[in-house]
Amino acid sequence: MMDRKALVLTHTGQLSQLQLPDQGPGDVVGRAIREAIECAYFEVVRLTDAWDMWLDEEGLFSKPLNLYATALGYQYGRIYHPLRGAVLFATADAHGDTLGLTPDQAAALRAQLTGLEIFPPVSVAS
Repeated sequence: MMDRKALVLTHTGQLSQLQLPDQGPGDVVGRAIREAIECAYFEVVRLTDAWDMWLDEEGLFSKPLNLYATALGYQYGRIYHPLRGAVLFATADAHGDTLGLTPDQAAALRAQLTGLEIFPPVSVAS
């Protein structure tokens, strides 16, 4: 099994790691993402060449504001409205297949999120 770690950021600023399943029959990766961010439909925002952010497509109508994800999205000029609910960070290959973050990508993303000037600060789960 490949190392396919993603990061999940809740609206309360809790950051945790998730092991994504390997690509397989059906939509196993999509199911895992939907479970992690508690949604029926998700959309993907390409923040950088290294990071994609998955979010609840219908969260605007039902989920609490996620100041942390919103601030990060605004920093990169990739979003134009507040984000709501939990988000998941991973990346994709040239074919669009979801990949886990490399250790360097995950560390850089953690540093970005914990450096946001929002109170309370992002809390990284051990």
